[in-house]
Amino acid sequence: MEKFARNMNMRGAAKCIRSWRESVRVRKWLRGLMRRCVGGSYMALLGDGFELWRGNVERMRREEASMTVERLKVKVEAMGKELEVLREVKKEYVCYKVLGRWKDVYQGLGRDALTKWKSVVEEWKAANGARQVMRLALMRHVRQQEHRAWRKWLVFARERTEKLKKCCGMVVHSLIRMRNFHLHRSFRKWLEVGRKEEQFKQQKLAERKLVVTKASQALAMLERGVMEATNILGDDDEEEDWDDIGY
Repeated sequence: MEKFARNMNMRGAAKCIRSWRESVRVRKWLRGLMRRCVGGSYMALLGDGFELWRGNVERMRREEASMTVERLKVKVEAMGKELEVLREVKKEYVCYKVLGRWKDVYQGLGRDALTKWKSVVEEWKAANGARQVMRLALMRHVRQQEHRAWRKWLVFARERTEKLKKCCGMVVHSLIRMRNFHLHRSFRKWLEVGRKEEQFKQQKLAERKLVVTKASQALAMLERGVMEATNILGDDDEEEDWDDIGY
């Protein structure tokens, strides 16, 4: 009878140990499964984050390339305007050069004509002293015409010089305004990109916190389920032991 009771006790203890081992194995398997699920979801989120980051980097590179092309276009347009101004200045220089040559030719022709006219007047003076009045009148007329031409040329030169100065000032002012406008626009775009990146980081951080919270809740629910299953299995084993003892 004592041997039978000892065997019954050993059999119950063996069943308890087997059930305990089985519950430990199930708990380890569930813990590993939970770790794989949580780790897989975290790696998937991390991969999505890297893909999104790579897309943003490519988009920023394309935008930077397009902005560089736009800046080059603006520079080419500005260089075209500067070339137009340079052509105008060259034209003015050629005009002044032609005017100087014309002045030299005019003065040479006038000098030759005046020399010839003086010789003729001297001959006429030798022939007739009454022609001295005509010579003086012609000299006065020629000098008046020459002074008038010089005054007109001086006024024309001053007007052209003022126009050139005004044109150069307008070109420089427009170039400065264009440069400042592009600098302000680039700074605003840079601020907007930084703001979007900060919002994206905050959104991703909130999503990660939400995922971790849900995973913790799911893990707690699984642990409670495992504990309840363990308690139920323990109650079933006790009932089986009592049934064996009654047998």
